[in-house]
Amino acid sequence: MLDYAALADFAAVLRTGSFDAVAQILGVTQSAVSQRVKALEERLRCNLVQRTRPAAQPKRAKGCCATLTMLPLWKLS
Repeated sequence: MLDYAALADFAAVLRTGSFDAVAQILGVTQSAVSQRVKALEERLRCNLVQRTRPAAQPKRAKGCCATLTMLPLWKLS
């Protein structure tokens, strides 16, 4: 089963382009956000985010998947 908190973190990273920004919004460490997204990537067996400084970018091949993942989460917020 997928971790919906990790999906929400992933969507937030895509919206903000930053693990740090998401961590500040959620009141957790950047490491916690990164670990949840990494666990999601491991569960899905693919890299979803290219971790670069200063911004996190969706992997090109996963851009469509990332957009589709975010749509239902926007409806929940």
